[in-house]
Amino acid sequence: MGVCVFLGFRVISADATIMRFAAAAIAGCAAWFACGPMYDRALKARVRRYLAEKYGRDATVPCTIELRPTGLWIRQKDVEMSFDWQGGEDVHERGGDVEVRFRQGLAVVRGRAFRTVADRENFVAVVRAMAGSAGR
Repeated sequence: MGVCVFLGFRVISADATIMRFAAAAIAGCAAWFACGPMYDRALKARVRRYLAEKYGRDATVPCTIELRPTGLWIRQKDVEMSFDWQGGEDVHERGGDVEVRFRQGLAVVRGRAFRTVADRENFVAVVRAMAGSAGR
């Protein structure tokens, strides 16, 4: 849309380059603000359909997470993943949940997976120690 406005001003005035740039920028911003929410809604709908197809209408999806010497191992339904400790980047505690960031992706351990706060703190300490020993 911004390109059309830019080219349209070229026909009207050959010397108004700054005006064309300004109009194109304004039109581009307007299109971004108008189309952004539509894109977000469409993306959320697609993700919901995908998850409903993959997991069905189950209220919960069982997940197993193990801290292994080689890395963080995860099994969820029919998928197993392993993240090497050498690829570990960061560990965050957010609202009771634990986020472990790796170069290959993100693992989130929900707070409800821990029986006590001490269990969660122990988990975080072990993850940091194992990632640190891998040369992070």
